[in-house]
Amino acid sequence: MADAPGRTYAALSATARTPRGCRSSSSRIVAGVPEAVVSAKQAAGDKDVQIMGGADVIRQALDAGLIDELTIFIAPVVLGGGKRLFEGFSKSLDFEHLRVRSMTFLPAPILGPNLGQQLQYERGPNQLAR
Repeated sequence: MADAPGRTYAALSATARTPRGCRSSSSRIVAGVPEAVVSAKQAAGDKDVQIMGGADVIRQALDAGLIDELTIFIAPVVLGGGKRLFEGFSKSLDFEHLRVRSMTFLPAPILGPNLGQQLQYERGPNQLAR
């Protein structure tokens, strides 16, 4: 990760080793999502913290009650398989729908322009912060 003025990154690593090419003084390697969020909140002070990642990272953050606002991008790309984002939770996830936006992604060589959706939700009143 390259240094970005005013930004600090907490990167997740399955091996807890610094990935090759990660020499930034503003990056820190952590072992799990809760630790990454705590580290990011300490660095951010009163600013917002963003979590970006695939289904495993988002599911861990949802399960730990660390998400106040959720933005999901849906692009019509055939990848074969995948993981279900909202399946298998032991408790109900209470989020309220805020908005849907249509988006155009870069054109695929065969399919042409891809129209996708951006779905945005915020924590509902029954989803207690941890």
